[in-house]
Amino acid sequence: MLLRLTIANFGSIADEIELALFAQGSLRKLRDHIYPTPAVDLLKAGALYGANGSGKSTLVRAMTHLHGFVTDQAFDTAAYPIEPFRLREDLLGKPSRFGVEFFTGDKYYAYSLAVNGYLVEEETLYRMYPEGKDPELIFSRQRVDGETKVDFHPDLIATDKDATRASIYVEELLTPTGSLLHLLATADVYPVIDEVYDWFRECFIIIRPDSVIKNLAEYLNDDPDFVTFANQLLRTLDTGIEEIALYGTTYDAYFGQDEPHIRQQLLAELSDGQPYTTVVVRDEVMLARLRGKKLMIFRVATHHRGQNGKPMMFFPGDESDGTRRVLDFLPTWALLMRKPVTVLVDEIGRSLHPNLLEQLLKLFMTSKTKGQLIFTTHEDSLLSQELFRRDEIWFLEKGKAGSTEIYPLSDFKIRQDLDIRKHYLFGRFGGTPKLKQVFAEDLKTAS
Repeated sequence: MLLRLTIANFGSIADEIELALFAQGSLRKLRDHIYPTPAVDLLKAGALYGANGSGKSTLVRAMTHLHGFVTDQAFDTAAYPIEPFRLREDLLGKPSRFGVEFFTGDKYYAYSLAVNGYLVEEETLYRMYPEGKDPELIFSRQRVDGETKVDFHPDLIATDKDATRASIYVEELLTPTGSLLHLLATADVYPVIDEVYDWFRECFIIIRPDSVIKNLAEYLNDDPDFVTFANQLLRTLDTGIEEIALYGTTYDAYFGQDEPHIRQQLLAELSDGQPYTTVVVRDEVMLARLRGKKLMIFRVATHHRGQNGKPMMFFPGDESDGTRRVLDFLPTWALLMRKPVTVLVDEIGRSLHPNLLEQLLKLFMTSKTKGQLIFTTHEDSLLSQELFRRDEIWFLEKGKAGSTEIYPLSDFKIRQDLDIRKHYLFGRFGGTPKLKQVFAEDLKTAS
C-alpha cells in the first residue's frame, strides 16, 4: 500500500510536492477508513481536486512514467524523455525526481528515481523502518562524471558468485536509460527485489482516461466469485444490466473466412494445452479456446430485459460510454475490495454520470475493503465529510510562480459539520479556477 509519493521538477511541478496517505490521529471521524500496518496507519482514499491546469494529470503522468520505467521491459527513458519545469531557469538542466514509499508483505520500502532529459542520474531502493531505525540501503545507482556507480547491500553480493553476477548486470547489461530494479528482477534470484518489483507490477495500478482495461473476459472465465461480485454491483448501480457473462460462438460465426491468419495464430497458441488465449478486436478482449476440434470465441455479453420482459443480449460496444466505463472498472473494483492494491485514477468521473460515480464511491468507502483508491476529479458533489475524512481530500493549485502546490483539507481548521462543498466553490480552500471578470466592452475592443 502507498505511504507517500513525491515529485519535483516535472511538467507543472517545480519544487517537490508530496502526497501522503498517513492517517492523522487527531481526526476521530470515519475511523473505518484507516488501514493499520505495524508502524503507521494508512488511509483508504485520496481525492485530488484542482482547476484545469493545476497539475492533477501531471501528478498521474509522473507516476505513470515511474511505473513504466520499473515494470515495462520496452520502456526506455530515451523514448520517453522528461520535460522539467520550464518557468524557472535554475531548474533547467536539473534532473526531474520521482519517489514512492510503500508497504508490501510486512516491510516498508522507498524507491526513487532522478532523470535528466533521458539519462538516469540516480536510482535508489531502501528498506524503511518507520519506528525509528535508519533506512537500509538495498541498492544505489548514481551517474557521476558520465560514469554509473552502483552500491549494493552486502547480502546481494555476499559470495563471489553473487558479486560476479551483480557486476555483469551493472557493467554489461545496465544502460544509462534503463531501470536497474527491472534488470535485477529479471534475474529472479533476489527475493527482496522480487517483492518490490511485484508491488509495482501487481499492486500499483494506474488508470488514465485513455486506459483500456483488458482482462474482464478472463476474470469472468477464471473467477466465479468475481462473476457474483460483478453482477451484484451492476444491479446495485441501476445500469439496466441484469447479468454479465461470457457468450460463446464458433470462430467461423464471428470471423467468417476473412481472417485465416488469426485462426492459425490462435491454434498455435492453444497447441500446448493451455485452456484459452486472448484475442483483441477493436479494443474488445475475447477468449479463444478449443471445444473438441472446434475453435470457439467467447465474448463479454450483457443481458438486459426488454419492455415486454424478454431477455436481450448486448455486447460492451452496444452500451453507453458510462456503462462501458463501469465495465472497465469492474476488475479493478474487485481488486480494491479483495487485495491491498493502490489504484490511481485520473479523471475518475470521465463518461460517468455524477450520481453513478457517487454511488460507486459510497459503495467503496462504506464497504469492508483492502485496497487504496486515489483519484483526480472536478466533481464537487463528492466533497462531503460524511464520505471522506479531511486528510483524504487534497487540493492542487498553481502558485504565483506557476508551479503546482498540493495540500490536504486537514490543513484548515474547520467544523465537522461544515459544508465543505459550498466553501470549496467559494474558493476558501483553493483548487478552483481563478477567473477574471470580462466585460462586453473588453470583448468588443479585442475583436
